[in-house]
Amino acid sequence: MLTVLGLGFMTLGVLLFFDSGLIAIGDVLFLASFPFLVGVQATANLFNPFKAGNNWRGIAAFVLGIVLILFKWAVIGMLLQVFGMVEMFGR
Repeated sequence: MLTVLGLGFMTLGVLLFFDSGLIAIGDVLFLASFPFLVGVQATANLFNPFKAGNNWRGIAAFVLGIVLILFKWAVIGMLLQVFGMVEMFGR
């Protein structure tokens, strides 16, 4: 349920010309649902740069994307989040 709400808010934020508030709410809801999807231990391993090996670049890009969205730089923040996701899950 949290995943659907998070993705819905993100989609609505993008459709409404990258509204930072809606995208930020979507990020929080999606991140809150992540431990329910893959488990708490897998989430801790994924977002831990010391345990994940070379995922530090993806983690840094994803977190910086969230920070940029909170500071109203929605387009650049979303691009950084996508890059971070590709770096974290692509390897």
